[in-house]
Amino acid sequence: MITFVPYFLPDPCDISIAIVGGHALKLAVLFYQDIVVRTSLHHSSVSNDHIYQLFPSANIASSLPLTLSSQLTDYFNRTPVSFSCNLIASPKPFAQSVYAALATVSYSHTLTYAQLADLANSPNAARAVGSAMKNNPYPIIIPCHRVIKADNTPGYYSAAQGTATKEYLLNLEQQSGR
Repeated sequence: MITFVPYFLPDPCDISIAIVGGHALKLAVLFYQDIVVRTSLHHSSVSNDHIYQLFPSANIASSLPLTLSSQLTDYFNRTPVSFSCNLIASPKPFAQSVYAALATVSYSHTLTYAQLADLANSPNAARAVGSAMKNNPYPIIIPCHRVIKADNTPGYYSAAQGTATKEYLLNLEQQSGR
């Protein structure tokens, strides 16, 4: 279960970074103690040194908190995962309600922007949901890649290499041993 802790900004000197990777993608996880501050998705060809340079004040950690590390490893190995971790809540109430609603969508399931708006108790806010997805600070953990257009095409994806990455993640989940 994902828990959202009240919004706060930890001192940048107290944030650590660790990188977990799969065949095609790497996920940089910035964390403070046992709270995920942000994730950043990258193509596997991007060097770890380059990723570390994107977050110069973060301390390089040798590993993530054990449960999250195991869950991310399972995810990239095509094992269905329900993430269980602490995330910093969004300072924007609408975005927070969308992220909380999306966190309930099961592995390998998809829904449209309009369906997610309904799930977040904001019917007729599909465009605003799209904006929240574009600004999702927790790719993979808050699975914005599972939100598709009404015509069942993937739609835009702001992480890594865009729509190709979204399609890769959707296929990874569909090909799992669910």
